[in-house]
Amino acid sequence: MNNANNQPSRTDRKQVYVSVGRELPKRPCNCVTIRNYILFFCSIALIIALLLRHFMPYQPKTSETPRPPQYQTKLSHHMTQDFLDWREKGIVGPVKDQGKCNASYAFAAIAAIESMYAKANNGKLLSFSEQQIIDCANFTNPCQENLENVLSNRFLKENGVGTEADYPYVGKENVGKCEYDSSKMKLRPTYIDVYPNEEWARAHITTFGTGYFRMRSPPSFFHYKTGIYNPTKEECGNANEARSLAIVGYGKDGAEKYWIVKGSFGTSWGEHGYMKLARNVNACGMAESISIPIKYKLL
Repeated sequence: MNNANNQPSRTDRKQVYVSVGRELPKRPCNCVTIRNYILFFCSIALIIALLLRHFMPYQPKTSETPRPPQYQTKLSHHMTQDFLDWREKGIVGPVKDQGKCNASYAFAAIAAIESMYAKANNGKLLSFSEQQIIDCANFTNPCQENLENVLSNRFLKENGVGTEADYPYVGKENVGKCEYDSSKMKLRPTYIDVYPNEEWARAHITTFGTGYFRMRSPPSFFHYKTGIYNPTKEECGNANEARSLAIVGYGKDGAEKYWIVKGSFGTSWGEHGYMKLARNVNACGMAESISIPIKYKLL
């Protein structure tokens, strides 16, 4: 029934609501179809993203991430130093050889910890265990260099690390045979990530000691002998492998700046096991994963 102004009454509106409500069960939303459409388009988007990542030319990230003011105050006085070699300070251990187990991520992380410990203990060098990371961190294929630094950092921060004497290196993965013993853990490190700004990384290396990173490794990397290694973007983009190395210092040769980095491939590689890697150019993405252990807790 309509009122004088030709507007539907409350009774009329109620009848419409009731009528519509009775029809709803007869017209269910096809939620399965909608869900399938959503999954389909999400799958297409993921495939496109993966294809672009694989086929797009390698583009290193910029190195201009701002840092909090407290870091600028604490570290700015180190920025004018052109040369530093922590080997000369007696806090860098001997070059190790990982052999056939591609676990440079473990060796680089341990090299940085060894130097941090020596720096805090008047140059006392102690060899820590790479094998513990390989066996106990529950990584898939731990003898294949496919791991990000953050995974090693997380494991070491949560579990600590023991000495090589207590957990020696055997050059292979011992699947299901982790011999972790909390009573033999020596220390638990704390890290700071300073990527992707290499100048801030340099200031932190100067202040705290050695660090480590991961980079793409083209064939020329493995054949490096001497000089400043500065691979092209094309080389890096086509690289199918990656390696982790420790930063033990830095310098410059004329206008060319470089990092002094320590490998884990024996002393026959590079300059007696070391490399001068071009600095401030994000060589093969190295600036995107620099971590530095800054302190530790004894266990």
